[in-house]
Amino acid sequence: MAGRSLWGPGMRHHEYVKYCQRMMRRMQERWRKQWADMQGRLYITCCIGMLALLSMMASSSWVPLASATQQSTCQATLLAPVANARIIAAFDGPAQPWLAGHRGVDMEAKTGDQLRAPLDAVVSFVGSVAGKSVVSLRGEVGTLTFEPAATQLSVGASVQQGEVFAHVEGHSDHCDDHCVHWGVKVGNRQYRDPEALLTAQRIVLKPW
Repeated sequence: MAGRSLWGPGMRHHEYVKYCQRMMRRMQERWRKQWADMQGRLYITCCIGMLALLSMMASSSWVPLASATQQSTCQATLLAPVANARIIAAFDGPAQPWLAGHRGVDMEAKTGDQLRAPLDAVVSFVGSVAGKSVVSLRGEVGTLTFEPAATQLSVGASVQQGEVFAHVEGHSDHCDDHCVHWGVKVGNRQYRDPEALLTAQRIVLKPW
């Protein structure tokens, strides 16, 4: 088997080396072309992205993300049950449910003043508690209680935010006959400050 080698039948060593060199040159040339094509595609993609970004910035309806983060708007959670009434006794929740405290706010009002629903709710109680006339609504924030108050509505009746659902009538331990006591209870024992729910709350837009 003189003149033959282990690299293939009939192929001499120097021929095999030349063959490998040709294959390497072809592969290198192919890699260069593929790399050039990929660079061209990346360049085109970047250009398209920049044009889209410039178009968005030029649009009057587009707001930069940083500016959107700093923008805020205000909305009130609840409406005041008595129009233009001032609070004459603020909320003073107890440290523990069994301790004494002022579990609501007293709003200046007189007998006959209308009470408007602070939010969409359902009448959950109408009656007397410890000799005081009480009307309660159940809504998204919890149970809202008003005293002294009376209503012609029955338990289960639905009321919409701003709708007159009752009027001030009777006497209260809080301020006799010149106010209405308004409490907001969440669950069985936790009370919230109604005035805080009336305060316009700041809403900040956050980036994704």
